Amino acid sequence: MMTDVTVRVPGKSTLVIDVMFYKNTFQKYFDRESIHSGNLYQIYSYVKNMEGRGGADQNAEGMLLYPVVDRTVR
Repeated sequence: MMTDVTVRVPGKSTLVIDVMFYKNTFQKYFDRESIHSGNLYQIYSYVKNMEGRGGADQNAEGMLLYPVVDRTVR
């Protein structure tokens, strides 16, 4: 597995950014919207594997990035 973007600050931290694009940013389940759970598991996997390396990667953080044009997502 390869991350889309990894930003490292030597001796401090690591940020993993995974970019996702779907026709519909959210999935619907019983009229409720939620983030695609597979994306959360993927970013979690990246971060946990990096933390195991130690060093700056020990303080890894993850970010999912969804490009949207018709609404704001927070």
